[in-house]
Amino acid sequence: MPNAESDYIYPVIGPLELYYKTEGDSLILYGRFKADPPKNDTFTVKIVQNEIDPSEFFAIKSKTDELGLKPLKVEIDKNIKCN
Repeated sequence: MPNAESDYIYPVIGPLELYYKTEGDSLILYGRFKADPPKNDTFTVKIVQNEIDPSEFFAIKSKTDELGLKPLKVEIDKNIKCN
């Protein structure tokens, strides 16, 4: 179960497509949505979120190697149900 105190939580339904790269002590994320950061940020890595509009995201997808980006698979928690 996601924990708002310690987890980055994406407020979207369905598959989430993200790309990432690392620079120094930073994890840089590129996606169409930003996650809600945890309330208690104890990460030792700096998380940089880039919210990209759909047309720009499509362009990034075609240049991932050139930009040094890798796909990040985000699993959907199938145990979470709507009330």
